[in-house]
Amino acid sequence: HGTEARVGNTKEGGMEMAILTEQEVKQLFLMRPEIEMEKRMREAYWYRRADEMPPSDRLRLETLDRQLLMIDALMAVLTRDEAFVVQTHLIEGLDWSRVILEYNKRWGSDMEKTIRAMQICLRKALQKVAITINKRIDFEWHNFK
Repeated sequence: HGTEARVGNTKEGGMEMAILTEQEVKQLFLMRPEIEMEKRMREAYWYRRADEMPPSDRLRLETLDRQLLMIDALMAVLTRDEAFVVQTHLIEGLDWSRVILEYNKRWGSDMEKTIRAMQICLRKALQKVAITINKRIDFEWHNFK
């Protein structure tokens, strides 16, 4: 239904640009908890033994940090409502009824939204991120392997 971000590759300024779809943006947000868990597990494993950490693990921790920073940066283009919906529904994994309960706790029941309104808000957020990335950044999926 929503306008899908450009699909395929395009040349801009002589550079090959990867094009990100709304679905791929959604996948990035959904990956965040797993990336965070892996980072924390690796940090816990090397806790108080950082000097013993092999270069490969040090590099992996840097990669995980970079991935988290990149995903978190996607939120900068979103409104408070959009960021809230992405955070609670996609990243924290709450179902829609819980998202609405959390929304009402934060902003009061006089600001209550329907599930449909929340779903539209999410779709607009994903679309906004995809369009902004495709317009401004040469995104490369290999950064998320």
